[in-house]
Amino acid sequence: MNKTKINLWIGMGVLLFLAGCYSVSYIPYDLKTPTRVAKNPADVVIISDNEKTKLTKPYKEIGIVEASSEYGDSLQTLMEALRKKAAEIGADAIVNLQQSSGNKTTWTNYYYLILPENKEVLRVKGTAIIFLEEKQQ
Repeated sequence: MNKTKINLWIGMGVLLFLAGCYSVSYIPYDLKTPTRVAKNPADVVIISDNEKTKLTKPYKEIGIVEASSEYGDSLQTLMEALRKKAAEIGADAIVNLQQSSGNKTTWTNYYYLILPENKEVLRVKGTAIIFLEEKQQ
């Protein structure tokens, strides 16, 4: 292998390491709910439990959105992933936000040796909601 290819592989490895790896999922409450138009992630509001009591608009809970990572992604990265997923499904906001962390043991193969490897897992989930249109009088 020439030096250029080696440098390219090293660069790609470093980039993947720094980028982290997370997963995002959505579980709808009602499978018959019509598809909504995707929104801009910046328009999705994350409402804390303290602010939830201040909601004056009627809303409907449409499902659970969850983001998790085993590779050292920050809480902010997971929150942005959660916001992006909520925007993809057409949600207006996320409420009932929960955060958890813990350790996960995986088994890794190192040159014919199978060794345990502990990884910290960070998980954030919340309820995606849409605001209901108020009827005009």
